[in-house]
Amino acid sequence: RTHMSSLSEEAQGLSVDGDTRDERIQARRDRIAARVQDDGKEKAPRSSAEIEITPLVAMPPKSMMQLEASEKFLDELRVKGTDKVTLVRVTADYAEQQRRQQEEEANAARLLKCEAEKENSNRSVQGISKDWSKVSQLTDSMELKALLESQKAKCQALLESKDELIAALQDEQRVRDDEYVKDLRTQASDIETLLQFTREQMTTLTQQYRRQLDELEQTFMEDRAEFVSAALKNWQDSMAYRREQEDALTKAALERTLENNLALERLQTNDAEEHAILKIKLETEIQQLEQQLQQMRATYQLNSEKLE
Repeated sequence: RTHMSSLSEEAQGLSVDGDTRDERIQARRDRIAARVQDDGKEKAPRSSAEIEITPLVAMPPKSMMQLEASEKFLDELRVKGTDKVTLVRVTADYAEQQRRQQEEEANAARLLKCEAEKENSNRSVQGISKDWSKVSQLTDSMELKALLESQKAKCQALLESKDELIAALQDEQRVRDDEYVKDLRTQASDIETLLQFTREQMTTLTQQYRRQLDELEQTFMEDRAEFVSAALKNWQDSMAYRREQEDALTKAALERTLENNLALERLQTNDAEEHAILKIKLETEIQQLEQQLQQMRATYQLNSEKLE
């Protein structure tokens, strides 16, 4: 920078060692102006925009992505468990619907059978009653015996038909009792299956909730470590920038101080030299004036003597 100032002064044709006092003063002013301009160009502090700041959130945090993944996984797990339990319930409902439908069909068939047996019985009873009206008209013992045997056979057939119907109903009742016991066992098995699925689902959900919670906690800790690292890096960069600026400003201040001291020393030296030169010049002029005075006195004395 001193070299640039000297070049500027030489280009302007001015120097601190000029012959006249005005030239030296103007040269010092130009040099100071050039120094101020150089300081503004070379030692301008770096703006804060030039500092590379690491963003604290460069992308979505891992914890947020892990939270979404955990929620999706747990929702799917709950849906699967609910579907498994619902399947057992739907199967039991469908079996109960089929049982009721079969029971209604069996009841309808049984009623039809009873109605048919009732009609047959009524016809048999009417036939038997009609045949009993013929007894008073018979005179032959063989015909009477044959009629009694016929009535006995018809009554026996009617009783056997009733017994068959009763036996069939009793068999059906036993089958229904067995089916009822079987249905109770099936319902108990379904309930036990539901309880087992529910317990398994609760156990699985509890384990998965704990595992997802551990993973979330781990991702939160990783995000925290990344945030702390980024914040620490930003703080270190900011402190490094501050130290750099402080060092630059301190160095610039020291350089300006040294230059000012050198300039002051040069000014003092130049002023002392100028003072010495001026002193010598004035002393020389005084001596010359004294010599002229002495000459003038001598001339005056000579002229006075000539006039006398």
